[in-house]
Amino acid sequence: MQCSGHIGRSRVRTIFTHSLPITYSHRLFQPAKINGIGSFQDGGLKHNNPVDLALWESRKLWCSSTTPDVVLSLGTGSEEDATSPKAPHFRHVFNDGFIPRLCRSFMSSLDGERVWRELRNRLDDNAKADYFRFNIPISEDEARIDGIEQMEELRRYVQLQPSGHDARVKTAVALLTASFFFELEAVPLLESGHYECRGFVRCRNDGQTVIAALFRLLGLHLELSTDTATLGTVSQDDICKTCRLYRRKAIVRVRHLDDIVTLYIKFGATERRKISGFPHSMSWFIQQQQLASGFGQENHDSPSRLQCSVCASQRKPDSTRKRKPDRAVVPRKRVRFTVDPTTEANASLQ
Repeated sequence: MQCSGHIGRSRVRTIFTHSLPITYSHRLFQPAKINGIGSFQDGGLKHNNPVDLALWESRKLWCSSTTPDVVLSLGTGSEEDATSPKAPHFRHVFNDGFIPRLCRSFMSSLDGERVWRELRNRLDDNAKADYFRFNIPISEDEARIDGIEQMEELRRYVQLQPSGHDARVKTAVALLTASFFFELEAVPLLESGHYECRGFVRCRNDGQTVIAALFRLLGLHLELSTDTATLGTVSQDDICKTCRLYRRKAIVRVRHLDDIVTLYIKFGATERRKISGFPHSMSWFIQQQQLASGFGQENHDSPSRLQCSVCASQRKPDSTRKRKPDRAVVPRKRVRFTVDPTTEANASLQ
């Protein structure tokens, strides 16, 4: 049995996958027949760990960004096998015949841990930090899908996991920091050889709750930073008292709009987690927000978004600063000059 889900907004994705044990599932779940379409079997018999399906669907839903912020896979226990496989000294028809080998091959295809290991082997070291899986090794046989009497035993296995607490903290921090995202205020302008990218770091969830949870997990000193500069601290003081939304001014300077940058929430001496939507270039943000569109945005500047007069006043550009727009970013309109035929005739007579 399988289920998968996506939680996201503004083309930013957090992917959850949940796999269940399928012992005797082919007996409990008969094929479902839909008139005019056909029969369908429980998906766990083919994709007991649906993480690959979830990633494929996310690329279809959010075509502009192929990298998820967080991938969380939840297992329900797998049989622990600490020994290496051994080759038999002699072949036996009841153990090494075609039918037994076919059964073992089918059962191995239902191993959710194998699917997860194969997925992680395809990732680089940086991407692996965004992929999390919780599962427990079970020394005995796997629980039946209807074995409710074994729930207390499974709960005990979870509590006895030696690395459970640290893994839960890392996953919680990854999910909380993925709530923050960056939004450009306007098209960046070229100043003294650098593009000054002015914008706001916002939070798609309740900012006060998210920041309070980060404080409990990481301490009271959190910083917003890039690879080269510190942008400020993360504080509940940046929550608007009128609309209760988190909004923190941030200025990112890059030499070129196509340079890849990353915004982090930094905690401790060297530890940090990237916020949602990074790493990307400022050109990508301009394209996603449709800031360079001559006729405005497709969503007409999100009319359904909560409008706050206090936050809107912070978005007004500083009129005291003189800027010279870059021609590559803000193209000039062509002007066509025409000559009045009467004026041209009078000039020829003179």
